[in-house]
Amino acid sequence: MKTDKIIILFVFAILILTGCGGGGGASPAPTPKVSASISTQITGSNAVSAISINGATSPVIYGFQVTVNFPVGATFVSPASAIGVNSASFIDASNPGQGSVLIVSAGSAGFGSGDVLSVNFTTVPNSAQATDFTVTDFIAKDSNGATVQ
Repeated sequence: MKTDKIIILFVFAILILTGCGGGGGASPAPTPKVSASISTQITGSNAVSAISINGATSPVIYGFQVTVNFPVGATFVSPASAIGVNSASFIDASNPGQGSVLIVSAGSAGFGSGDVLSVNFTTVPNSAQATDFTVTDFIAKDSNGATVQ
């Protein structure tokens, strides 16, 4: 009887030790979220904003759209220009209304993080601050049209 208990405990211990999986592997590093940011320089009644993409670790972006928000009274100057890593062959600004403009950019060569657009404004109000220029609704696409996270 005593031997049976020892055997059962031994088998139970082996099952526990072999079933734990051993761990040891590190968790994969989280993938950074791809996002857009804006930096604006105001000179008198004019402003120039640089749109940048952050978090893309390789040249996976072939197109993107972003809404650029600006102070009421300022005027968006079309067209926006591809700069830095952006090799876009197509840039379109849609609905440049009071306070925002949707910009779409696409090309045949992929790119990663860095400056991608230069956007100009005129009639910028005297009270405007660089922080009044923002970006929202950013979506990046890969060569197959799938959203890049």
